[in-house]
Amino acid sequence: MIARMALWLVGLVGLGLGALWFNWQLSTASHARDWQPLYARLPTVEVSAGRYALENVRNWSYSADGDATPDWIAAELDPAALVRVWFIEEPFGDVRAVAHTMLAFEFADGSAYVA
Repeated sequence: MIARMALWLVGLVGLGLGALWFNWQLSTASHARDWQPLYARLPTVEVSAGRYALENVRNWSYSADGDATPDWIAAELDPAALVRVWFIEEPFGDVRAVAHTMLAFEFADGSAYVA
């Protein structure tokens, strides 16, 4: 009797997990949602005459207590002036399996951008 109930319980849990997985597979990615201000704008890039014009580049600053000061900038980049590119990985806490990844670009005029 107990084995039969355990089997039903395992079946119900499996069915629930399967339903969640199926729902996740049907969900489509969308930016038309209620995002936090930090993620609310998508950057855009236009290429013209070998130069790149970027809009909505996040350039926020943070105080010592963690408060954010939002700032969105536009930038024009010349690939011929690119000096260095870094790939940065910043783990979330002590869990190294999950991290935020970024690219940092340094240009000949001393300007730098992180994306």
